Order: sequence, then C-alpha cells, then structure tokens
Amino acid sequence: MSKDRAASLIFLVFGIYGSIFSINIPMGEWQSPGPGIFPLGISIVLCLSGAAWFIANGKRVPIETVSWRAVGKNAIRPLKVIGITLIFILLMDRTGYLLGSSLYLFTLLLLVSRYRFSVALAFAVALGGGSWFFFGKLLGVELPMGPGFL
Repeated sequence: MSKDRAASLIFLVFGIYGSIFSINIPMGEWQSPGPGIFPLGISIVLCLSGAAWFIANGKRVPIETVSWRAVGKNAIRPLKVIGITLIFILLMDRTGYLLGSSLYLFTLLLLVSRYRFSVALAFAVALGGGSWFFFGKLLGVELPMGPGFL
C-alpha cells in the first residue's frame, strides 16, 4: 500500500469516527442550525476526500521501496506541531489568550515554519493581537485573560 492510500484511509477512518459521534449532537432546524451541523459537515468532507483520494491513488507501490528513514524524518514536523499545540492548550488559562496565542504563533512560525526571528515575531504579534481584538473586543467573545492582563 502506498503512503497516499494509507493517508486516504486515515482521512476516511477519522471521517467515519466523526460522523458517528456528531450524529448524537443536536442538529437544530433549517432556520437555526444546531452545534452538530459543523462536525457532521467536516466529517462528511473527510469521508468524501478520503474515498476520492483512495480511488485516485490506486497504483501499487511495494512497501519495500518506502524509505523508512525518510518517513521518520518527515514525521518530526507534525510531531512538533502536536507538541506545541498541546503545550498551548495546557497553558492557555494561565497565560491568557493574547499572550498565549502570540507565543503559540511565534513558536510555530520560528520552530516549525523556520521564519526568521523578526518576521516570526512580527507575524505573531500582529495575528495574536488582531485575533484578540477581533474576537474579544469587536465580537465580545469571552477569552481567557491570564494574570494581570487588561
């Protein structure tokens, strides 16, 4: 099985998993959709794209031709993203949204995307501050404030 077909099966499995669990969430009415519409829609898109990807990549590649060293090397970047995101989730209440999201973006841009320090800092401050202003001030969403912030 090729890497593409294996990845398409992962999409398909996660889509089915999400569909099963999102059916139990209230769907609402046509005029006022409920909270179950979004996860169900995403699950359906995952299923369709996984199935289409599986069918489109029907050619066989022997497993022996796969370079396991390259697979391991390619897995480092997603693992970095998962680790940084886990730390962000765990520290969000302590740091607050503004500082936490800015540090999260800065870390992703610097360590994962390999932007220069100044560019990563500028983007992180602009995007973190901009999202805080948009969601917290304009839309009035309650965001974690953190210690001693605004």
